[in-house]
Amino acid sequence: AASADDNWDDRFGFPIAGINGTVRAMAISGSDVVVGGTFSSAGNARANYIARWNGRAWSSLGTGMNGALNAVAVRGGDIYAGGDFDQAGGVAANRIAKWDGSAWSPLGNGVNGAVNAIAVSGGDVYAGGIFTRAGGKSSSCIACWHEPGR
Repeated sequence: AASADDNWDDRFGFPIAGINGTVRAMAISGSDVVVGGTFSSAGNARANYIARWNGRAWSSLGTGMNGALNAVAVRGGDIYAGGDFDQAGGVAANRIAKWDGSAWSPLGNGVNGAVNAIAVSGGDVYAGGIFTRAGGKSSSCIACWHEPGR
């Protein structure tokens, strides 16, 4: 009989494919796994706080963030990331940003404190965390971004 530990998959094993820090969030995009946290590399890829696993290898999402990532959500080909950063891919992005498959962009003016959770429903992106302002509007630790064109 097989051991219960035989159910664990070792494909992410250290040091070949591992993350060199802490994973705080993950989401599934098709057959890919997107992870965020406090790391600077994933496998052989330079990956500042966010990376994607395609089943065989890790890759970066542009140049990543300049601070910790706490939350990740996926809608279609878009990846939403939240955390405690003020740049995503070299672009100003106050703690929340979107990856469209080729570049990062901010969600408006973002929020004034850390984003710890993200959920997507239809054309709405919900963010939760430690903030009092979202896009210049009063907020009490939760806000909703209405995605233009959705």
